[in-house]
This record gives sequence, C-alpha cells and structure tokens, in this order.
Amino acid sequence: MFVRWSAEHWIKVGVKFVDGTPQVGAVVTNGRSDWSAAPVPRWTGASIRVPDSWSGGAVTAGPFACAPTRAGLTVWFDQWRIVESDRALH
Repeated sequence: MFVRWSAEHWIKVGVKFVDGTPQVGAVVTNGRSDWSAAPVPRWTGASIRVPDSWSGGAVTAGPFACAPTRAGLTVWFDQWRIVESDRALH
C-alpha cells in the first residue's frame, strides 16, 4: 500500500521479499525516510491482506509493486477494494 500526501510526505507498507523470505516492511517519509522490516517466513506462499484506513481529508492511495534491482518481477493483486471506513477504528 502506498499513501502519498506529497513528494516529501508519504508512507509505503507491505510485503518485501529478501533472499526469498517475505518480510513485513514500512517506509515513512516526512522530509527524510525511515525504513523498517521484519521477516515473516510463515507468510511464504500465503495471500496477504494489507488494510488501510483514513479519517478525514483526501489522499492518493493504491497498490504498488516494484523490483529496483532486476527485471522480470511478477506480482498478483487478487483484490483492491475501497469500502466505508471501519467506524470502530475512528
């Protein structure tokens, strides 16, 4: 999931693959970027759901995939839905 407020303010969260192992990862940019990741080997081969929620205002958000060091990456998004906010969260 990629949520962008501006070129200097954005968040990217999702699954990254490092040496074949899935990792949950996030990048938060507020002028400068901070990156974190943690391996989740039990996610190998699983379908992963990445929910996103926003309260108030408008943002640009959507699914995002990339392979910065090699060609030939194939990624499947089996769903992309926009639904009402979960009122229990806001």
